[in-house]
Amino acid sequence: MSILDALQSAADTVPLLLQPVIVAAAGAIPFVDAELATVIGVLAGLPPLVAGSTAAAGNLLSVAAVVVFGERVRAVWRARRAARRELADADARSETSAASPGAGSDSARDDDRVESSSRRRFRGYLERFGVPVACLLGPLALPAQFTSMILVGAGVPRRRILIWQAVSIVLWTTAICLAATGALAVLGGG
Repeated sequence: MSILDALQSAADTVPLLLQPVIVAAAGAIPFVDAELATVIGVLAGLPPLVAGSTAAAGNLLSVAAVVVFGERVRAVWRARRAARRELADADARSETSAASPGAGSDSARDDDRVESSSRRRFRGYLERFGVPVACLLGPLALPAQFTSMILVGAGVPRRRILIWQAVSIVLWTTAICLAATGALAVLGGG
């Protein structure tokens, strides 16, 4: 019994209506993403359209959740940072006005504006290549959820991330689904 036969017989024990749900859930897992979930679904015997669309849907839902949650976390973080900066500026003003009236200190604000070299490099790449390239080529290096979180952290608008991640997920899932279906046909499993 081959691995393919074992996978297909295991899939046969799961109710037919539950199989696409399992593929969608697998698509939501980072490092599995829609691509590997599609392959699993096709190899398990699901029709390629069902396997690909449910895997893509699960991946898109998890990416949307990451983007929305990440955007909220970023907003809270920025608000707290601004409040701390205001407090530090107020303390600095009160200390400098007590020591020497008329002298102001912007050093606390200048320290917050210094970016790390890796952040500058990422922003340079983002400005040079843009969000579309980051989303379309991201699956070669990172799960879609991680790429989305990086883009949220960089301040890219939610709508732009979601649109380009959807395009990327659909394109990659389609390509992998066609490849898996073709490989299965060549190997004689379909």
